This record gives sequence, structure tokens and C-alpha cells, in this order.
Amino acid sequence: MFKLFRSLSSKLYALVAFFTLSFVVMLVYQLQTLGWNLDSFKRNEIKSVVEVAHNVIAKHHAMFKDGTLSEDEAKVRAKTSLRSMRYQGKDYVFVFDYKGNTVVHPVKPDTEGTNKIKSTDGDGKFHVKEFVDLAQRDGSGYVDYVWKDPKGKSRDKLSYVKAFQPWGWVIGSGVLMSAVEEAFWKAALTSAGIAGLLILVAVGFGFMLARSIARPVSTLNQNILAIAQNKLDEPVSGTQRTDEIGDMSRAVETFRVNAIERLRLEEQEKEHDNKRMAEAQRTRRLIESFEKQVSENIGIVNGRTIEMEQAALQLKEIAIETEGSSREASNSSTNASNNVQTVASAAEELTASINEIMQQAVRSKEVVAIATEDARISNEKVAQLDESSRKIGEVVSLIQAIAEQTNLLALNATIEAARAGEAGKGFAVVASEVKELANQTSKATEEISMLITAIQSSSRESVESIAKIASVMSEVDGYTTAIASAVDQQGAATGEIANNVQEAAASTQSASGNMRDVMDRAQVTTQSAETVKDATDQLKDSTDILRSQIETFLREVAA
Repeated sequence: MFKLFRSLSSKLYALVAFFTLSFVVMLVYQLQTLGWNLDSFKRNEIKSVVEVAHNVIAKHHAMFKDGTLSEDEAKVRAKTSLRSMRYQGKDYVFVFDYKGNTVVHPVKPDTEGTNKIKSTDGDGKFHVKEFVDLAQRDGSGYVDYVWKDPKGKSRDKLSYVKAFQPWGWVIGSGVLMSAVEEAFWKAALTSAGIAGLLILVAVGFGFMLARSIARPVSTLNQNILAIAQNKLDEPVSGTQRTDEIGDMSRAVETFRVNAIERLRLEEQEKEHDNKRMAEAQRTRRLIESFEKQVSENIGIVNGRTIEMEQAALQLKEIAIETEGSSREASNSSTNASNNVQTVASAAEELTASINEIMQQAVRSKEVVAIATEDARISNEKVAQLDESSRKIGEVVSLIQAIAEQTNLLALNATIEAARAGEAGKGFAVVASEVKELANQTSKATEEISMLITAIQSSSRESVESIAKIASVMSEVDGYTTAIASAVDQQGAATGEIANNVQEAAASTQSASGNMRDVMDRAQVTTQSAETVKDATDQLKDSTDILRSQIETFLREVAA
């Protein structure tokens, strides 16, 4: 059985179920107690009502005793008071005498005065007789019986009766047990509904609470297992909670972070160990390599020392020869320096001449440019003149056409004047003069046209000539530009030659000085060669000592 409660969630759910069951049991007990209390309440209720009625009768009986009322009047007033008594809306008080006669019945007043001693209930029980017998015997008590309602339905009823000895009355009141049951079930259903709602809310809240505890704990358990398996990538969930689970989650998260740090330190330590091992192996290899290289280098140094000794001897001989050669070179450099100075002077004069030629070429280029511009302007003017001549020709053609038309009109006028006879003579004279003027105009326009044609021909020839002049000027401009460029380049080359000659002169002078320095250094070299020979001898001895010390050092390091 306890295997069912291994997990925290099952225990929490079992706890919720236990409290729910306890609540149901408590509810059942409360309902049972409610039934008992309702029965007791109804019993006490009808008993209290009967006691009140008994007090009312006793009050009227006391008024009879003290002479305030007669006995009959006191009984009448008591009956009236009892008839008006109502409780729970429709319940009432009834009164029988010891003989079973009905004294008071508010619901059935017509039965008052009738004898009910032989009346039976639904089960055949003489309940009125039992009322009387119980009251006479015990003074008061409860009687249960079956009462038939107006519809003829049998229903359980409970009555409380009490005797009033002075008048021999039995006072009673009853309650239907079905009313008690209805009240019970109404209260039970109300309580059950409220309890059911509370149970649902409590169970829902309990399951939510259990889930809110079990699920984070399960997740936390998975996080702990992941940390135990060194799966540290995912952060622990629930660290933002403010309850104990949040404290546990933060503690586990701290453990995870520490585990990550521990693994990082272990990795670092492992890397350091690997580095130390690699460094040791590398040191061992370096020692072996160093020992090998030192041995080889010392051997090479010894060989080079011997070679240096031989080279020092050769250097001494070369220095002696260099000293003699340098003396001869110094004399040659002096002669060369004098010749270079002469060339430098000639180069300077050539540069001055080229500069003068360049200036003349530039001036020629400017003059050609001006002439070219004038030719271009003249060409434009002649072109304008040709255009004006063309327009004048058009006007002359128009005038000639008018003259021809006028001549034709004059001819027509002459013909008309001849037809008119004597009357048209004057008009014929005018027409003849007009014709003469038209002929003169035509001749003048022909001459003008010929002149304009000649002008246009001359203009075209002028345009062509000016164009040729402009072309020639353009070629001349190109030639002068080329000459200026060539002179400029020649001047630059000549300047460069002059500079180079100057530098050569300076170099020859420097070379002459250097030759003298070479002679001096050759003498020093001879002395240095002797010093080198002595140093090589000492170096050979030092390398032997170094070899011995290195071998000792390497043996100590390797140990």
C-alpha cells in the first residue's frame, strides 16, 4: 500500500483526498446532528407553545380565583386567547377535557363540544384517548401518531400534551414530522450544495497547490540528476520563486555554478599539466638540439677562426696593394675633376643659349596665335558680307520682277491708249515714260546683280583664302608649339646634364678625397689585420673553454 505514496505528488494528492474525505464525514455528521437538532427543536417548540398556552389558562384561572372573573367567564376568555394563538404560520393549540370532549380547536371550531375519545389515527390508534391518559398519568408528554391530511394522505405527526388539573383540560399542540423532514432536507441540500462547492474549490486548490509543489520539485530533481551527470548547460528552473522551493532551486543553481567552476578549474589544471609536460618535452628537445647546434657551431667557429687567420694574412697583403692603388687613383681623380669642371662651364653656356631660343619660340607662338584669331574674325566678317550680298541679291531679284511687271503693265496701257485714240494720247505718253523707267530699273538691277555676284564670288574666294591662312597659321602654331616643347625638353636635358656634370665634379672631388682616405685606411687595415690574427688565436682558445662549459651546463640541466 505504501508503494503508492512513494512520490511527493502522490502523497500530496493523498493528503488532499484525506482532507476531502474528512470534510465529507464531518458534513454527514453535521447533517445527522442537524436532524437530531431539528427534531429536538420541534419538540421544544411545541412544548414551549403548550407551556405558553398552559400559562394563559393559568392566568385566567388565577383571575377566577381572586374573584376578578367568574369561572365560566375565565374559561371563555381563556378559550378566546387560545383560539388566537398561531405559530409557524398555521400551527395552533388544541384543548380536550379528560372525557375527550373538544374544548378548543381553532382550525375546526365546529368540532368544539364533540367527543373525540374514540377517534383513531391512520393506523387505528386512539390518539385522543392517549392524549388524555398521558396527561392524567404523567402530567405531560409526547404522543406520536399518524394524521390524515385533508387530502386523505397519512402523515406522521408528533404532539405534546399537558394537563391543567384545576379545570381538567388537556392542552396540546402538534407538528408534522414531514415538515421536520422537509426542513431537514432543505437544510441538508443547502449545506450539501455549499459543502460540495467548497469541496470542489478546496480540491481544485489542493490539486493546484500539490501540482505547484510536485512539479517544481520533480523539475528540481531532474536538474539535480543532470548536474550529477555533469550536464551543466541548462540553468536550474524556479530560482525566481520566493518560497522554499525557490531557496532550494537557488541552492542547486549555486551548486551547478560551482560545479561549472570546478570543471573549469580541473580543465585549467589539466591544461597546465599538459603544458608542463609539453614544456618539459620541449625543453628536453631544446637541450638536445642546443647541444647539437652548439657542438656544430663551435666546430664551425673553430673552422672559421682558422679561415679568419688566413683571411687576416690575405687582408694584410691586400691592404698593402690597396694603398699603392689608392695613391694612383687619387692622382687620376684629380685630373678627372679638372676635366669635369671644364665640361660644366660649357654646359652652363649651352643652357643659356637654349633658354634664349625657348623665349623666342614662345613669342613666335604668341604672334601666330594672334594672327590665327584675326584670320578667324576676318573669316566671320567675310561670311557675314557673303550673307548680306545674298540677301541684297534676293532684293534685287524682287525689284527686277517688279520692273518686269511694270513694263508689262506699261505695254498694256500703251495698247489701251492706242485703242482709245485721241483721248488716250496723254495716257500713252505716261505709259511710255513708265515703260522707259521700268527698262532703266531692269538694267540697273541687272548691273547690281552682276556686282553682287562678283562680290559673292570674291567673298567665297576670300573665305577660302582666309581658311587656308588659318590652316597655315594652325600648322605654324603646331610647329612653334613643337619647337617650344622640344626646346623645353632640350633645356631640361641640358639642365640635367649641367646638374650631372656638377654632381660629377663634386663626385670626382669626393672620390679624390676618398682615395686619400682609402690610403689612410689601408694603412690602418694592415694594422687591423695583424690585430685580427691575434684575436683569432684568442678566440680559438675561448671556444675550447666554451665547449667544455656548455657540456657541463647541459649535463646539469638534463639531470
